[in-house]
Amino acid sequence: MNFHNPLTRAKRTPNSLRNAIDAHCYMCMGGEEADLKTRTSIVSMIQDCESEVCPLRPVRGFTPSNPQGNRQDKEEPWTV
Repeated sequence: MNFHNPLTRAKRTPNSLRNAIDAHCYMCMGGEEADLKTRTSIVSMIQDCESEVCPLRPVRGFTPSNPQGNRQDKEEPWTV
């Protein structure tokens, strides 16, 4: 399977709330669509978020209490 960063995934599946949340977190942490980052570096970027006021924090993926990122779609989950 080809890897797509969160912004590309969100564009491919515009009705996926999970992909939209992942894309928002990725973008908020400085990710861009043209990035060629690895899954590990993307997960690390999102895990580094320290925002306490973000309304998406409770559903943000890749936190210690949410290591799989709440992914419920059929694409391969991102793992570290």
